[in-house]
Amino acid sequence: MSRRLVLLCGAALLVLATGCNTRTPLRWEIPAGYVGWTVVQYESATCAAFPLDSGYKVIRLNERGVACTSEKLEAGEAFDRYLYVENTGHTSEIDQGTLVWAGVYFSHTKREFHFIGSEADYHASPDNSQTVDQRCSADPNC
Repeated sequence: MSRRLVLLCGAALLVLATGCNTRTPLRWEIPAGYVGWTVVQYESATCAAFPLDSGYKVIRLNERGVACTSEKLEAGEAFDRYLYVENTGHTSEIDQGTLVWAGVYFSHTKREFHFIGSEADYHASPDNSQTVDQRCSADPNC
């Protein structure tokens, strides 16, 4: 009985220590004030892997909200962070509950999309993930 208790306690501590992440968490670094669709192109031979910093893979979006990587999209769950980054390097957390919308991945184009902005901004956007994906297929610098 006591051995079973020790094993259960050990398993509980392992879950707490890993924070329930089943993949490497991402830290999205977005230019301060950016509102609109973000695009991450995965599995691009011309792009570098995401850098690692403090246990996070870092996605640095350019001023158009675009990034690319040679990596495959990693499946699983994790506690990702979204940050606005000022030109000075100062960061502020983006509230995922009110300012991050419509996370979607298209396996046929290997692109991931999110909308950054208020719910009103999201609903007012003339685009959606499909129209942005089509534009990116025509112009890789979308």
